[in-house]
Amino acid sequence: MKGVDFKSGIFKLFKQKGFDRRGAVMMLSGSGVTALIGVDKGFGSQWFINVGFCFHRLGRNAVDKIEQADMYFRLERLFPRHRDVILGAGDFGELDQPGMYQMLLKFLEGEIVCDLKILCDEKEIFNAYGNGRFIQGMVSGGARDLMLAGK
Repeated sequence: MKGVDFKSGIFKLFKQKGFDRRGAVMMLSGSGVTALIGVDKGFGSQWFINVGFCFHRLGRNAVDKIEQADMYFRLERLFPRHRDVILGAGDFGELDQPGMYQMLLKFLEGEIVCDLKILCDEKEIFNAYGNGRFIQGMVSGGARDLMLAGK
């Protein structure tokens, strides 16, 4: 598999699930939050799926790069129970990469996309933050203040 095929398959699935493409990311706007999905080459033969969240109240609902989001994470850090599949699917040096990729698409199509859509609601993001969900990634000061205030 080539990187372009990896990315296009993931983007195609997100498109089918209601996300729109904006530049190099897929995005879905919800109640106070926009979710962004990006695919990037990492080190060696590894590719990563990144997830960003932008709070509309912070004026960040129209960004087109994950790094511009108020919060961003690698997908396996948001869904640690699927870590091995997510990383294996993106590791083109992995012998079972094609099989892992098919498993990843199934997880994305079901649980993961569903959960990301739920997190497009500001109240759900606040609850997830309060429950310690967003500890392994980047959270801007403004986003942290907003979530701690819970308003």
